Amino acid sequence: DTALKSVPCVQCEGGGLSAAECDRICQDTPECHMFSYGTNGTVTGFCSLWSSAASLRDLTPARTLDTYVCRCRGEGKVCNCKGSRYIAQPYQCRCDRNSSTEDCAAGMYCWDDGSCREAPGA
Repeated sequence: DTALKSVPCVQCEGGGLSAAECDRICQDTPECHMFSYGTNGTVTGFCSLWSSAASLRDLTPARTLDTYVCRCRGEGKVCNCKGSRYIAQPYQCRCDRNSSTEDCAAGMYCWDDGSCREAPGA
């Protein structure tokens, strides 16, 4: 049932949003794993949020809507840090492999020992 996989979005009602605004709403909604954006019927700036229980197969194809999958967002979704202790992380991620959450903020450095630090490695 697709209705059970959609995420309520009061800010989305009535449309008139930009793609960036729809993305921000998804980022600020913990359950959001993907969002559809575009024109839906007569509504331009349409934004619809979807939980991690939904897949692209659940959505009805529409030529006027684009769907963006945010692989690190949504219930049960955690992104591992990439790079090294010399490269600042571009997004929040899990540095400590034993952690169940994303313990390293964007702009921090994930060291080889699994610690997240403010400065790059020497």
